[in-house]
Amino acid sequence: MQRCLVTFVSQTAAFRFKRLAEDNGLFVKIIQTPKELSRGGCSYAAKCARGDALKLTSLCRRNGVGYSRIFAEFTDTSGRRSYEEIR
Repeated sequence: MQRCLVTFVSQTAAFRFKRLAEDNGLFVKIIQTPKELSRGGCSYAAKCARGDALKLTSLCRRNGVGYSRIFAEFTDTSGRRSYEEIR
C-alpha cells in the first residue's frame, strides 16, 4: 500500500488530525517526523494511505485543523525510505 505523511508543528494538531480521521472511518498513525523532513526541533507526522490524503486534508480545511506539508513515502528494495513532497 502506498503511504504518505502529513506533517504538523504541534502534537496537539497531529492528534486532532488523528481524531478527525478516525471519526470519518480513516486510519492514521502518529509518528515523530523523520529527521530529513523536520524543519528543526521535534515535530509530528501522521502516516496514512496515500489514497486518503486528499480526503484528509479537505477534512482539515473544513474543520480548522492545520497541517504543514504532505509527502509521499517510498521504500526501496533494501527497506530504505525516501519522501517526495506532494503539492
